[in-house]
Amino acid sequence: MTNTLPTDPVSSSKPELQRDMSLNTLKTNEQQLREEIEALRRETQELTEKDEELKHDIEKIHEKITTAED
Repeated sequence: MTNTLPTDPVSSSKPELQRDMSLNTLKTNEQQLREEIEALRRETQELTEKDEELKHDIEKIHEKITTAED
């Protein structure tokens, strides 16, 4: 006599549901990281541009100082 247990569709689908939730969480985290990376790239670009402006301003000031000393 074979003892067979009734299969419970809820418990058998539970690992799949957990896997789907995990995949969804990973995708959400990945999207958030992509957005953060893009924001950091924009910030880096803005800071680079500001740095160039400041360097240019410093050069102008040095030129004025040099001209004033002559």
